[in-house]
Amino acid sequence: MADIESKLGLNREKLIALAVLSGCDYSSGLPSVGKETALKFLHSLQHVDVIERLRSWFRDQKYEMLEKKVDAMVKKDSHCTHCQHLGTRSSHQTNGCEACDTKKTCRPVQPESADCKCEWHEQSAIKQKWKLELELRKKAKQVKMFPPEDVIREFLNKNDKVERVDVAWTRPKTSQFESFMSNTLRWKGQDSRENLFPVLTCWHLRNKNDNTCDTGLMPIRVVKERVVQGADFFEVEWQAEEFEGTPPTTTEPQKLFEEKYPEMVRCYNEKLDELRGKKSHRSQKTRTSENSFESPQKNRNGKEVVGDTAEKEKTAIEPLPTQPSESRGRRVTRDDGKPKAGL
Repeated sequence: MADIESKLGLNREKLIALAVLSGCDYSSGLPSVGKETALKFLHSLQHVDVIERLRSWFRDQKYEMLEKKVDAMVKKDSHCTHCQHLGTRSSHQTNGCEACDTKKTCRPVQPESADCKCEWHEQSAIKQKWKLELELRKKAKQVKMFPPEDVIREFLNKNDKVERVDVAWTRPKTSQFESFMSNTLRWKGQDSRENLFPVLTCWHLRNKNDNTCDTGLMPIRVVKERVVQGADFFEVEWQAEEFEGTPPTTTEPQKLFEEKYPEMVRCYNEKLDELRGKKSHRSQKTRTSENSFESPQKNRNGKEVVGDTAEKEKTAIEPLPTQPSESRGRRVTRDDGKPKAGL
């Protein structure tokens, strides 16, 4: 509790007030009041019994008076820009300022340090000091019972004597789980086994003395590495008596799995390194073949050509067979659709 109070600035009473203002397991809190608003109000109270302060919202008449002053429409009269008191600077230079107790001119004051006693400044000071608390009080009026005394009593009740119960996590019983889920949720046996299987593998890995012969669980191989929420896992393929057909797979923490099956993890890493080496060698071989080229051939003129250029050149220099002209005496049409003159 001392650490919470020193780091967060919240004692036990303020934590209870935070719960009843912003909501908790026992109370829904005030409407539209979150943690930040509640903390801002609580940090503004120093050396105050916070719970009694909440209770006084509906007992102390001063809150009604403060609300009336805050809600009142008060017009701001002219104020001197030099001393921030009622009047104007020109009138103060001539006749002085009563608030400054001067007969001529006035004393300079910054706006944030003004101590004017006029009605507008008084209302402004009340708003600055009480606005947040009065807004919370208005929202508390919408709640039937505030503050909830039963919730406060529950939090203030000391439970120093808590009965300790020694609980041992035994291996989940598949048959009993299937029967329970079938009776309550109408699950099929296969569905129950699939949902329970990750729990069985977790229990198997955490219990170092668990015998695979008794449980029927045996990892076949590590499929691949995976990252789940920033943590390193193995995807593991299992052999299980309860499952038929495709072997089931689960994701298990790498450290936990390696502690129980170090040899299987070592074999997986060796195969992974071997595959990476082959891939690296294949990539190097591909780059070498891309940089190499075929030996040049020579064409009929003695010039070097590459690839099938020789065949293309051969085709290019062979004369095409002559064909009888069929254009003589034919009717040829121009682009504009009119017949051209005969050839």
